[in-house]
Amino acid sequence: MTPELQQRIESTIKSNKIVVFMKGSKLMPQCGFSNNVVQILNQLSVPYETVDVLADYDIRQGIK
Repeated sequence: MTPELQQRIESTIKSNKIVVFMKGSKLMPQCGFSNNVVQILNQLSVPYETVDVLADYDIRQGIK
């Protein structure tokens, strides 16, 4: 993982109390697990951010 990628991931995590690295977005989850997580967080009415790992190959590899 490059230092720049590590910084991007760390910055995203530090800027948001809850971050979900998932397939798709909170408006359009792309798999069952992602959809379940979004439904749970929405039901709890907590603020959260999502990062679409399908749209960013480097992020997808970096969080593994």
